[in-house]
Amino acid sequence: IIESGATIRGAVNFHKTEMPAKRSAGVWFFFGVFTLALLIKTLMFITSSLFALYFTGCHVKAIVKNASSNFWKEAVMGFVILFIAPVAIIISFVTIIGISLGLIALFVYLALIFIAAIISVLLFAQLALKYVFKKENYELNWWVVILAVVALGVINLIPVAGWLFTLVLVLAALGSSASYIYRKFRE
Repeated sequence: IIESGATIRGAVNFHKTEMPAKRSAGVWFFFGVFTLALLIKTLMFITSSLFALYFTGCHVKAIVKNASSNFWKEAVMGFVILFIAPVAIIISFVTIIGISLGLIALFVYLALIFIAAIISVLLFAQLALKYVFKKENYELNWWVVILAVVALGVINLIPVAGWLFTLVLVLAALGSSASYIYRKFRE
């Protein structure tokens, strides 16, 4: 402590030190929410995929088999359904009778997209077994589904390529689901 009125002889060396900037609480909050949402999404996909595999097995296995054997055909069909169906639904809202049909079609469309998102995990598992592990007639089981959900989640974190990969899988599952439902209604 220097007294008031004192003089200092010589040079004064002062080095200002800065504290490293702390990350704001908003960054950590966003990171926590993002991690929690990713964990919940993964658990929901594991649960719904296992439910679909074990409780609606014959239907889901037929859809996955069709999608894996006719992948690009079903992906194109899914693309058409994903982008043409909303236009048809919007056009159906023009008339009074069309409103009720449009609401039913909208419900079926959204349900089909949710089903395709779940089936895309099983399709990814089947394609991984077929092309990566070179196993042709391998049955899907619980641990393969869990690994597929985690692997697809990691792939989905890749900014553009991962999103496109997942979109193509969902399109193939959407096309295969729609064609399976159409075949069942025709029978």
